[in-house]
Amino acid sequence: MSNEIPPAWNLKRRIDRDITMMLGLAKGVLLDGVVTDYEARQLHLWLNDRPHLHQQWPAKQLVTRLNQIFEDGTVDDGERRELKKLLSDLEGDKVIVDAGETASTLLPMDDPAPEVVLGDSTFLLTGKFVLGPRDACKSLIRGAGGSCVKQVTKKLDYLVVGVFGSRDWIHGSFGRKIEKAVKYRSEGVPIAIVSEERLAKALESL
Repeated sequence: MSNEIPPAWNLKRRIDRDITMMLGLAKGVLLDGVVTDYEARQLHLWLNDRPHLHQQWPAKQLVTRLNQIFEDGTVDDGERRELKKLLSDLEGDKVIVDAGETASTLLPMDDPAPEVVLGDSTFLLTGKFVLGPRDACKSLIRGAGGSCVKQVTKKLDYLVVGVFGSRDWIHGSFGRKIEKAVKYRSEGVPIAIVSEERLAKALESL
């Protein structure tokens, strides 16, 4: 029986490691609130040296935008603002981060945010919620006619992301449930990824 580690497993570990490193680089770029041409170019070079990330969310979004920015070899003010917004969404709510907490990424949220229909819809919760413990949030959903599931499937209606990141997430601002929902959505599966705020508004309107 072979003790060799399968190549696919090694690749997955490498992707996870480099995505975490990318998030750290994004946080470093945003530290002073300014995205310089040098920082943008270094981030572009770093990503181009890692082709195994180019089809992986959220690196794919960042690679695509940086390739567009550097197509003409320069970075203008509008492109710097767009890149800062992309990196900020990736990191999560700045107020939460500045307070020393881990924020959930804003990048995968549906924009514009859809209406959350509670009755006869399926929900999966991830992250930590301001609304209260996850079990309490599930009780509110069930009381409004919705149902809660334990994993992402192609039949899921809403993945609701709590304001705060979870210690269990593989990366600081997102985890496997978000990764899987984004993957399904890119394949045309109509899973809505919404913030805790959208769920709270739907509950308040009852």
